[in-house]
Amino acid sequence: MLLNENKLRPLIISHNVICDSTNNGKTIKSIFKNFNDSNISQIYFRNEFPQSDFNSSYFKITDYDIVKSFFSFSNKCGSEIVEIQTNKFPKSSLYKTKPTILYILRDLVWLLRKNKNINLESWLKKCNPSLIFFVASNNRFSYDLALKLSTRKNIPLIVYFTDDYILQNKKYNLFKYLHGYFIKKRFFAACEISILRLVIGNKLGEAYSLMTGKKFETVMNLPILFSNEVENIHNNGSFVFLYIGNLSLNRWKSLLQIAIIIDGLNINTINLELRIYSLENLSSNISNEFNKYKFVKFMGSERDKLKLFQIIKSANIVLHVESFEKKMIEITKFSISTKISEYLAYGKCILAYGPNEIASINFLRENDLSISCISNEELSNAIFKIVSGNYNLIDFENRSLKYFQKNMKDFDLKILLKHLFND
Repeated sequence: MLLNENKLRPLIISHNVICDSTNNGKTIKSIFKNFNDSNISQIYFRNEFPQSDFNSSYFKITDYDIVKSFFSFSNKCGSEIVEIQTNKFPKSSLYKTKPTILYILRDLVWLLRKNKNINLESWLKKCNPSLIFFVASNNRFSYDLALKLSTRKNIPLIVYFTDDYILQNKKYNLFKYLHGYFIKKRFFAACEISILRLVIGNKLGEAYSLMTGKKFETVMNLPILFSNEVENIHNNGSFVFLYIGNLSLNRWKSLLQIAIIIDGLNINTINLELRIYSLENLSSNISNEFNKYKFVKFMGSERDKLKLFQIIKSANIVLHVESFEKKMIEITKFSISTKISEYLAYGKCILAYGPNEIASINFLRENDLSISCISNEELSNAIFKIVSGNYNLIDFENRSLKYFQKNMKDFDLKILLKHLFND
């Protein structure tokens, strides 16, 4: 079947809307940046508004919408979103893992709603999608919707796993067992009928390939590329360690350890700064721990792409950290931060601190793309050597850029789909 530009009408089904603020939102946007955005439609489930320059069609269905339509016996649920917000990036509290029972209850509420949703059907008829791009989650209801639309309307399905919800939670617990059983059942069904299966990292793809016997393509966040001729513009008079991203899942503890080590250096000849950019708010107790160190600067959040690029380029060292706690390792084991691809694309020297079992740390360490530390002792030695000038930072910067250009720059979903449909 020949597929021209106008026939590429992807319907994205995901919990997050396309935007520039959430990890999934901006990763989805980066994957579809080469598409005609007016041909893109999206169904999403969180109470968010589109925050991007995509002129696409959006349909939001929240848990509240489902409950409301269930008790009112209404066959109308959710609504098309026409409001686009480009400059609103609300602060959020530290993310905490949800009890499994909440996922089960949420799935049950969606399952009980049996009425045909005429709002959604009318919107889908107008969008007339030619393929479905499903960002998998830890809820069966989103799997059910993607599988139902794909099979009922005979629309090809692409599934994308940005995190692992299949291999974690191995400890026996009745609720976790039941929830995991239903998720795995849909996971295998989605992998079986999909024309293309994507994952956020190689380790996750390898694990899923062993389970399903299917091939998985690796797709990380694809950052906007500015002029490659822009050199790293380090701050005059200051040596800057830069952290951008989430502080949840106890990443803040590893970041605090970096602050403690920097404080213990007692180097007066260099003005050291640890700058932290995050959308998340720390509790007062955690903030007080960081406030002990005058060189730690909380900078708020910055989502302007060019300004963020300049902030990254101006830092001497960019940081990626993960928690060493066993529970957090289980949750983040196959995760790859969206920031890593940006650091590589912008040619930065990365200081990575976390357990080697986590895919992001392992990826940087295996490919020699960072100053990698998997223990407190290694971290102390590395920071001392960095500040003392014993590392060739430019060598790491060049290596990062070369790796991105060789291995990540040329992914284009639109070209890949044309090959699939035209063969």
